[in-house]
Amino acid sequence: MPIIVKGRCGTAEIILKPAPRGVGIVAGETAKQVLELTGVKDLWSFSRGRTRDIYNMALATYRALKSLSEVKSPNKLSIPETRIK
Repeated sequence: MPIIVKGRCGTAEIILKPAPRGVGIVAGETAKQVLELTGVKDLWSFSRGRTRDIYNMALATYRALKSLSEVKSPNKLSIPETRIK
């Protein structure tokens, strides 16, 4: 994990932060299972909201990881058109 990412689903919110090598995955049970399946080795997580809901925590973790792969390109920026006479 190179950067801090956030994911949210319903009231469950999770923040994933990079950790030093050797720390392992410091997360709740549901988030830890999702992160182990994706191959993450060292990570700190902070969660809030209704974290007992397994589905929402799993989806929030997935959305946080998915935000790593979404690259914002300059083509998506809205640039107003100007007319040159």
